[in-house]
Amino acid sequence: MAKDGNSRDNEEVAAQVDVGTYLHRTSRLGHDLIVSLLLKHGADPNIVTDFDGMTPLLLAAKEGHVRVAVALLSDARVDVGQRHDAGGRSALDLAAIGGHADVISAIVERQSDVLDSASDETGFSALHHAANHNAVDSIDALVNAGANLEKRDAEGCTPLVVRRRPPC
Repeated sequence: MAKDGNSRDNEEVAAQVDVGTYLHRTSRLGHDLIVSLLLKHGADPNIVTDFDGMTPLLLAAKEGHVRVAVALLSDARVDVGQRHDAGGRSALDLAAIGGHADVISAIVERQSDVLDSASDETGFSALHHAANHNAVDSIDALVNAGANLEKRDAEGCTPLVVRRRPPC
């Protein structure tokens, strides 16, 4: 029995979601070789199938899996500036909060224009997030990459002033 176009399209969407689920799991767990293999076979690096609105790059950045992040960043299709649904944080923001200097370096090497972008209604840059969470390694990596020390958040505060407040 021949399938109509809609059935075939639905099967392709279901298959992509399944692959996306594997891509999320392997990104979260740090399995860079499997991530590379999935990407090589067409997995969408920007798919949002995780229950909390995370992409594979956001998961890798949050968990500090630099080799997974590098594998994802090597795919031309990945959206480096894509933001997490909850809080509007980017991969750079999540790496900064977690103190993952090596992930920060990989992201900035791929796309330096995300360095000083504001994340959400707070107007925090990655350097603000790092300062707010006392992530010294992240602060060093961001400053060395050229982050703007005078960038002001929504309240008009620089990262140094944010650092003096208690973490949120």
